[in-house]
Amino acid sequence: STDRGKTWHYLSTVAFDLSRTNTLTVGGFTEPDAVILPNGEILCFMRCVAGGTIRPLRMSRSNDGGETWSMPMPVADRGVMAVATVMENGVIAVIYGRPYNWLMFSTDEGHTWVGHFQFYHGAKAWDAWNYCAVEEVGPDTLLAVYGNADPDDVEEGEQMATFFTVKRKS
Repeated sequence: STDRGKTWHYLSTVAFDLSRTNTLTVGGFTEPDAVILPNGEILCFMRCVAGGTIRPLRMSRSNDGGETWSMPMPVADRGVMAVATVMENGVIAVIYGRPYNWLMFSTDEGHTWVGHFQFYHGAKAWDAWNYCAVEEVGPDTLLAVYGNADPDDVEEGEQMATFFTVKRKS
């Protein structure tokens, strides 16, 4: 949009599956989240739809303002509803789920990822569908928000939050 969102024009497609019979991606990509890096590159994280099995979280990169995108490459061995944030200290933090809830980090503009640690297990592997969010709320401080379902009643549950301190090594 060039008029503050009043009208929209097609720019590009981030990712699509050419073959619906491809057993590696099965059904394409959904649940995208994007961040703009200080160098102007855009990273887009997306779920790879799997039809009931665990599939890798994928990421595509654009270095021309979103006009073209790299092939969606795996950045984690699982992932639904990824949410990314670029911290003031330069660390990129990505939260993702299913099964369970996870965080991963990059200090090199998303070229490599470390951490991949499970911070919440829940009552079952698919707890609250493992949808979550993350945001920097202070210097070196992330707030992760996620659901906690009642294992006996999927209609009941609560929202939970955890703070994480994330410092970049000098």
